[in-house]
Parts: sequence; C-alpha cells; structure tokens
Amino acid sequence: MNYILSKPEENTIFTKFEIEAMSRIDFNDKTLVKWCKFIWDNKDDEEKLNEILKLLKEEQNNGNTSINNSEKVVVENQQA
Repeated sequence: MNYILSKPEENTIFTKFEIEAMSRIDFNDKTLVKWCKFIWDNKDDEEKLNEILKLLKEEQNNGNTSINNSEKVVVENQQA
C-alpha cells in the first residue's frame, strides 16, 4: 500500500479512504499495482485522470481484464 500511496515504507497510518481504495486492489497483479500507483500520483490532475481513464478503457477493449479495478479507482478519485 505504501508503494502505491507514495508513503515511506515503514508507514503504518492510513486514512479511511486509502484503506477502502486499497482494499479493492489485487496486489498480486503487478500491472494493476503499477496502474494504481500512476493513478494515485496524478489524483489531483483531472486532465491527467481523464487521459488515464481513456488509456484504461483502451486496455480493457484489448482484453486486459486486470484493468477493471484501476478504472474504478480513477472514477472514485475524481468523485473524492
């Protein structure tokens, strides 16, 4: 979780939102983890999030099934 959230490795404190968002991620799927980190790093840039969402939809259309949860994270970040 710390990797995705760009927190120090020894961090043990998380917000309720962070815990809820991270609970939806399959940490065994390295591609998904990378996408989630990229999304989190750009969470305050609506234009960038829209670009990411477009890329995720393209990946999903190409048959990448691990993208579904990443797409949900983008939408939830835009609503937060």
